[in-house]
Amino acid sequence: MRKKEPWKAELANAFACPKPAGKQAFLENLKQGEAPPESPAQWMLGQAAYIQKSTWILSAAAFLAAWAAGAVCRQQGNAQGLLWSFAAMVPFLILFAAGELVKADLYGMRELERSARFSSEKILSTKLVLLGSFDGVLFLPAFFLSVLWGSWSALRIFFLLFLPYMTAAFVCLGILLLVSGQTALWYCLAASIGISCSSFAVIRSTWMEHFPLYWLFLAAGLLLAGVAAEISRLKRKEGIIHDEAYC
Repeated sequence: MRKKEPWKAELANAFACPKPAGKQAFLENLKQGEAPPESPAQWMLGQAAYIQKSTWILSAAAFLAAWAAGAVCRQQGNAQGLLWSFAAMVPFLILFAAGELVKADLYGMRELERSARFSSEKILSTKLVLLGSFDGVLFLPAFFLSVLWGSWSALRIFFLLFLPYMTAAFVCLGILLLVSGQTALWYCLAASIGISCSSFAVIRSTWMEHFPLYWLFLAAGLLLAGVAAEISRLKRKEGIIHDEAYC
């Protein structure tokens, strides 16, 4: 066995690392400086602060505009005018939510978001819950006002508001799975306009008042399943990309 040359031993001794001093005290201070774990409510409130104020404002403005248009129609003698305007409005709530989901791509912050200590999947899930909850807050008064001012049954009115919203959600989520950035937002805008105009035309038709409710119920169930599947695919896609960012 070859003996280690003296100069190599001396070199190793000269550059040897000193033994750590105050290691235990440093670790204790580090533990004391750690942030306490967040509760689910704190986490949600913290993430809500990152959603652009314009998203909330545009959604509320769309609701107020639809309410005003429906009130004008009602004054002109159209009992279902409020339902028409709200049904034409709800697809745009999805458009504003889609704008929030592609915000990182629009501002070139996608890589930074993927390298965060929280998974992209968790952040996406939180955004969907927050945006969906706010849309629900707007949906409920739209529904109750349409029932109060209209002449159709509450169940029919619910489906006629719910179906345009879920159709827009299904289409826009599909777009986000295939396209990204500003292009996805333009496609979502076109889809929202198309669904809004179609909803307005269909609900104004004379046969919609007597259209069988079980078909509306079936359509709602299929759309719910489709939206749930697309959300799952979108979350899985974000989770895979976040994992690849650490590879």
